[in-house]
Amino acid sequence: MITAANEHPEITMRWVDQIYDPKMSAQISWGPIGIIYEEDENGMLINKELEEGVSMGELRQQVAPNGPTVVLAEDFGTVVDMEPRAKQRLQDIEEVYAPYLVDENFPQIFFSEEELDRINRLEVDIMDFVDQKQASWLLNGGIEDEWDSYLEQLERMGLNELMEIYQDGLDRFKSNIE
Repeated sequence: MITAANEHPEITMRWVDQIYDPKMSAQISWGPIGIIYEEDENGMLINKELEEGVSMGELRQQVAPNGPTVVLAEDFGTVVDMEPRAKQRLQDIEEVYAPYLVDENFPQIFFSEEELDRINRLEVDIMDFVDQKQASWLLNGGIEDEWDSYLEQLERMGLNELMEIYQDGLDRFKSNIE
């Protein structure tokens, strides 16, 4: 939002447009040319070697303002080089996790006002209970001894009704795309 007090809204908008340029976004997120990056002969931002004992995270906190940015997947390798640790994480994901990922997502479902009201009433208590039990089991153990009573408590809290609402929504969604 630009307020009436801004004497130069056109300059402000040029600045905003520039923030969303991938090369500028990379510098805002990770740091400037000369400190974090060097430009190669094609103008791509390449990560500089870090000094001994300096971590990228610490350096980034000192030199990158952070803020609204947009660096898309297609910008990596064309506009900006990916940080070495991030490259390794992506490689690990591709090699370790990707073979087991299911290519399925729960679709964007529209619920009625009544359904949303009921979902909101049920989910708050159910999720709070689930989070408490997970934390308790992580800290104290006991999941094997408490599992059956945990499931019974979820049923008493309305988990089956909640699942029915979601299933009805999914069924409506499927019938609309067929």
